[in-house]
Amino acid sequence: LKNKIISNLCSDLPDALWQMKRHMVSLPYEKELLAKKLIRPSKSPWSCAAFYFNKNSDIERDTPRLIINYKPLNTTLQIRRPIPNKKDLLKRLTDAKIF
Repeated sequence: LKNKIISNLCSDLPDALWQMKRHMVSLPYEKELLAKKLIRPSKSPWSCAAFYFNKNSDIERDTPRLIINYKPLNTTLQIRRPIPNKKDLLKRLTDAKIF
């Protein structure tokens, strides 16, 4: 079930912005950051793709814009343990001696 959810969430979109190679900017210091262990490749199934995008205004300023694709995280999953209500918590604590 977990793999089905992840494969549905992270499915490839044919015209996705992060698939457009003409807007991609390579990071010359990516290997350096990996070597210093400041960043690491993610093994999490819930990781989000990050990429740089050059708009015309960003090209003039010579600063690419970092964009993170949060689409996989914006899904609704069932809550396994709902957050308790404040009144319910206070009822539990009324006769408690240790809390």
